[in-house]
Amino acid sequence: TPPPALLAALALVASAPAAQVVARGPLPARPPRAAVDAPAALPAGCVARVFGGHNYFFCPGDMPFDAARGFCRSLGADLAVIDSRYENDAHAEAVGALGRGRHLVGHHDRVTEGRFETVTGPPATFNGWAVGEPNNAGEEDCVELADDGWNDVPCAGDTKNAFVCEPDGA
Repeated sequence: TPPPALLAALALVASAPAAQVVARGPLPARPPRAAVDAPAALPAGCVARVFGGHNYFFCPGDMPFDAARGFCRSLGADLAVIDSRYENDAHAEAVGALGRGRHLVGHHDRVTEGRFETVTGPPATFNGWAVGEPNNAGEEDCVELADDGWNDVPCAGDTKNAFVCEPDGA
């Protein structure tokens, strides 16, 4: 029998309204994953959303990349990895609906400039770059989801954004 805290967290995620998705052409189906290890209660300001059978926590934190990633890890999650047009459009719709502006996601090119990979290790298989991006203006190695698409931003310093967490195995 799952612990009561896990059951409460799953109920919280399941009851969150799904973001409407604006499709741009045919989208590949993404199979749902099984169980979710989520916190019993989300920290203040974080909002749970479910789309494509996946759970996400949209948090307002205004943190640089490493701090945002540490925050997600403290929830048993990591920065969200966007790996399809469907997922990208759903994230963009959710961010727009929340009215919080730009959100950090789990992509970077810290290891090799111009070769973007995910926080989970593998090379990124999808990108949603805005026109003219990535441009690496000022040592920009991390990725934010902006109104017009992805933008590369500095991983540290004055760049502090809201962010999206994706529970491990979710």
